[in-house]
Amino acid sequence: MLFMKSWDLMKKKWSNFFNRGFLINQLMMLYSLILVMIVLIIMLGLSLFMVNSNFKEAKSSIENVSAELATSLRNKDSNVVSNILGEVAITPTHYKNMRNYLLMDQQEYFETVIDEWHEGGTGTFFQDVMRTIFSNYTDVKSIDIVFDDYDYYIHGDQSRVIGKKQTKSFVKPTKELTFVRSIRDPSSFQISGAIYVSFTEDSLTSFYNSHGENKKEINTFIFDSHDKLIYGHEKGIPEKDLNQLKKSMKENSWISEEDLDKQYFVKLISVKDLSMVTLLEKKQVRWNSFMQIIPIFVIGFSVIILLLVILNKVFKRYSSQMEQIVQATNQVSQVNLKAQVDTSTMQLELKDLADAINQMVVNLNKYIEDIYYLEIKQRDAHMRALQSQINPHFLYNTLEYIRMYALSNQQNELADVVYAFSALLRNNITQEKTTTLKEELDFCEKYVYLYQMRYPDSIAYHFVVDDGLDKFIIPKFIIQPLIENYFVHGIDYERQDNAISVKARQMGTEVEIQITDNGLGMTQERLIEVNDKLNEKNVVLQNSIGISNVYQRIKGFFGESTEMRVTSEENKGVSIVIKIEQ
Repeated sequence: MLFMKSWDLMKKKWSNFFNRGFLINQLMMLYSLILVMIVLIIMLGLSLFMVNSNFKEAKSSIENVSAELATSLRNKDSNVVSNILGEVAITPTHYKNMRNYLLMDQQEYFETVIDEWHEGGTGTFFQDVMRTIFSNYTDVKSIDIVFDDYDYYIHGDQSRVIGKKQTKSFVKPTKELTFVRSIRDPSSFQISGAIYVSFTEDSLTSFYNSHGENKKEINTFIFDSHDKLIYGHEKGIPEKDLNQLKKSMKENSWISEEDLDKQYFVKLISVKDLSMVTLLEKKQVRWNSFMQIIPIFVIGFSVIILLLVILNKVFKRYSSQMEQIVQATNQVSQVNLKAQVDTSTMQLELKDLADAINQMVVNLNKYIEDIYYLEIKQRDAHMRALQSQINPHFLYNTLEYIRMYALSNQQNELADVVYAFSALLRNNITQEKTTTLKEELDFCEKYVYLYQMRYPDSIAYHFVVDDGLDKFIIPKFIIQPLIENYFVHGIDYERQDNAISVKARQMGTEVEIQITDNGLGMTQERLIEVNDKLNEKNVVLQNSIGISNVYQRIKGFFGESTEMRVTSEENKGVSIVIKIEQ
């Protein structure tokens, strides 16, 4: 449902785009149809080629698997079984040792082998021979050694590798992959018995595991001379098809498609008295072909969509660029002076036109901005002129009158407070941008003195300046705001030992100013926040005066080499160190 809605929406957009009447849109339609046809032809060609290749590969796989399995079976018969026969009966000594193990009881056989070993040093226990065989040939399931003139025989398997005499009559293994070799007496060359070597199913199953996924899909059945199934590697073959195979066992050729409902590729090979049938389901081959074709169509349609999207972007660019220019000019006409044409995708004459429009808007903006700021400055100057009409000398004279009146009435402390306040007021009203370090500290001392008078016996202060730094020029109000922060945020008025100190020292080529208090201090989180604020670049100065504002003013006056560091512990005060490179 969602796909259909998306498709309808895309179709509607394309229809609107092609119906604009532009020549470039008609060209896009033509090119799109050509590209779609080319990609579809390539997809169909690849699909047909893939199906044909898979059917050829299926027939080839049947042939190869049949040949390789036949070779494996022949190798087991000619090499493995022959080697085992050689190890148990290749010489008269081996043959005699094997018969003694079968005929004698355990005690007699043991004494015979020991005597042979003492006489010639060649005595070997038959159990060791059997153990060695099973150790060397791990895919051997069992070994049966039968003599014609005895009713019992020797049997060994993976659970009893040393072999054991069986007193019952021998029954040939069924439903197992078994090869038989005659045993001849080395002295007379007469056949005296037979050896039956059976192999595990894993010895053939591992063949498929080591040949990839394709061969795992092949069905293989091995029948004995009595048409009994002794091995099967099947991938879900129906029972009726398996029965049909048994009827066709004697045909040494391809089984007709009618025999197996035209569902399989079939190959029959005979190895000695074994018959091997190899099948590959045609439906599986078709399914594999279909699964291989799906990526071709997915990639093909993805390429078509990608090409159509690219064509849409390429051919749509010109008309969209013109639309951008028209929209920008319309916005400017509606007093949107921030409108700009995006020139990153513009080309040739359209880019020149867009650049000219953008520059025109920038110039217009700058012109209006200049007029706006000029008007603000004029209003500010007018306001300053009005404020300056109030004569500051009137305030100073009034405060001086109050101070003298206090002195005449023996109110010396009040006179000192009025004098300190008058000095602070005079310093704030003056227009100078800079001051000396001594004047700044004198100003700060009067500021602290006012608090000391307000809270007697609760505040102590100590200001120290190295010789030679009295006339060091600094911006006004870079120490006083830091002291003010202490009285606003850090002081504890319930304590009697509040203290603040300011030290200005010459440290080589640097002037170090340290402001230290014993106030409330800062939390670790707040301290990190303050130092991070100091380390920020491009900080805009605000109207409020704080640590960051002071730092920016100092850097603006002395340069970027200036440093300010704040350290603090909660309830142990704050220390601010300013380092200025001379």
